[in-house]
Amino acid sequence: MDTAVSQNNNILTANANAANYQWLDCDNGFAAVAGAVNINFTALTSGNYAVLVSQNNCMDTSACFAVIITETDNYHAPAISITIHPNPFSQETVLQSGTAFNNATLTVYNSEGQIVQEMANISGQSIVFQRGNLPSGIYFLRLGEKNKVSSAYKLIIVD
Repeated sequence: MDTAVSQNNNILTANANAANYQWLDCDNGFAAVAGAVNINFTALTSGNYAVLVSQNNCMDTSACFAVIITETDNYHAPAISITIHPNPFSQETVLQSGTAFNNATLTVYNSEGQIVQEMANISGQSIVFQRGNLPSGIYFLRLGEKNKVSSAYKLIIVD
């Protein structure tokens, strides 16, 4: 059975034809993504996704694919605009917004799409982000507040 998947940014496509599909959220115990039963799946949030393919009384699951939503992928959502300075940074950086955050959540992903740090209940116009124990490398962050989300921003941590 063909469980290969092709990826174009946040759009995943199962290679198997004439099959039944159920897209899965790998980060949530392989839970079924509601309504995601077509050959194509457009991820609306960053994460890791797989597809369960059913064909000729057989079932198999693909590998998980990392999706990181960028500002062009999420053009339809209300956006939170932020600036980050300095970037690259070694110990801490400041995220600044023109409007105040109210009970926002900051999520940081590594280059494989895994969540490596989260901050909740953020309020105010600026956030000081501490590197903590994160190794040097490239990370992506997303800021969410009620029904608004930020674009994905790249963070570069250096030693």
